[in-house]
Amino acid sequence: MTTVELGTRTARSVHARRSAAASRPAPRPEGLMLAAFDITAIAVLYVVVRPVPVDLLLVAFLLISSFLSGAYRRPRVALSALRRRGRFIHRGIVVGSGHVAGRLIEVLNARPEMGIEVVGHVDDFQPGDRFDATWLGPVASLADAVAQTRATRVIAAYSRVRDVELAELLRGLKSAGAEVFVVPRLFEFGSSAGDMRTQSVGEIPMVWLPHREWRREQLWMKRSFDLMLSVGALIVLSPLLLLTTLAIRLTSRGPVLYRQVRLGQDERPFTMYKFRSMRVEDQHVMRQSGGGDPRITRVGALIRRLSIDELPQLINVVKGDMSIVGPRPEQPYFVQTNEGVPGYRTRHRLQVGLTGWSQVNRLRGADTSLHDRARYDNYYIEHWSIWLDTVIVIRTAVAALRGS
Repeated sequence: MTTVELGTRTARSVHARRSAAASRPAPRPEGLMLAAFDITAIAVLYVVVRPVPVDLLLVAFLLISSFLSGAYRRPRVALSALRRRGRFIHRGIVVGSGHVAGRLIEVLNARPEMGIEVVGHVDDFQPGDRFDATWLGPVASLADAVAQTRATRVIAAYSRVRDVELAELLRGLKSAGAEVFVVPRLFEFGSSAGDMRTQSVGEIPMVWLPHREWRREQLWMKRSFDLMLSVGALIVLSPLLLLTTLAIRLTSRGPVLYRQVRLGQDERPFTMYKFRSMRVEDQHVMRQSGGGDPRITRVGALIRRLSIDELPQLINVVKGDMSIVGPRPEQPYFVQTNEGVPGYRTRHRLQVGLTGWSQVNRLRGADTSLHDRARYDNYYIEHWSIWLDTVIVIRTAVAALRGS
C-alpha cells in the first residue's frame, strides 16, 4: 500500500468517526438527573441499611433506581403525548428571518411534542413566502405582536437588530408574561447540552433566559435592609447632620435643604432632599453641575467632596421614595431628553437609590457615559442580592471617606 493510499484511508477513517460522533444525539439533561437519582439511592442505602448483605443491598438499589427513573420519565412521556394531541401548547414568536429562524419554525411546526406553536415571526426584513409562519412586523413591534397573538414564548434567533436594542425589547416582555429563549452565537461549535436551561430544536440549541422577577419576599428583604440601615445611619450621623446644618445656615442665605423633583420607580415623581451646596438662584434652570460650577459655595464644595450633601436622602429612604442602593434618580427633563439611550428607560423598573452599582464604578456626573450608566444599572437589577447591596454600601462609604 502506498503512502498516498494509506493517508487517504486514514483520512476516510477519521471522517467516518467524526460523522458517527456528530450523528449521535447530544447528552440530554435527564441523563444527569437519573445519575443524580442513582447516587442518591446509593447514599441512602449505604447510610440506612449498611448491615444488610451486599446482594440484598444491590437488589434494593436496582429497585429504587428503577422506580426513581420511571417516576422522572413517566410525566415527560405523558406530557409529550398530550402535546401531540394539541394540549398544553404554548404560542410562540420567533425573532429573525434568516436560515436559523426558518429552521426553528420548521422543526417546531413538525414536532408538536416540544410544546411551542409558532404563530409568527418578527424582523426588519420580510422574507416573503418561504417561511411557514406569518410575518408580524419589524422587531420594534415585538411587544405589540406578543400582546396581539397572546404568545407566551419568544425565541430570539439571528436578526439584523443590534443586540443592545434587542435586549431592551426582551426586558420589556416581563410584564406580558412571555418566557424568552435565545439561540447562542456560533452554536455550531457546541453548546451547553447538559444545562437544564438549554433545549435543542433539531440541531439548534436555545437557552432559556429567566426574567429577573422581584418576588414579594425579596422586596421585603430589600425594604428591611433599607429601613435598618437608614434609621441607624440617621442616628449615628446625627451630630454630623447638625454641624452641616449650622455651617450652611451661617455661611449663605437660603434654606438648608434643597428640594427637587426626581423620577423614581416606574418614573413616578417624588421630592428628593439634599443639603444645599450652591447659592440660591432660578430653580427652573435645568442643568447638571460640575466640579467647577461657580454657584457652589465653600461649604458646598466640602460636603460635595465627602458626599455629605446626599445624606438627607436617608429621609427619602425612610419614607419609601428611595432605596439605599439602586439606580440614581434623574430629573424629569433629563429622562425625557435621554429616553433614546439604550437601556435608559428600563433602569427605572426598580426603586432608585442613594448610591448604586454605576456610582461605585465611577460612572457619576454629567461627564460620564449615559449608555454605560444604564448598562451598569440594568446589570445591578438583574443580579441583585443583599450581599451585592452590602458590597456597594461598603465601597460607597470607603469612597466618601477618601473624598473620591
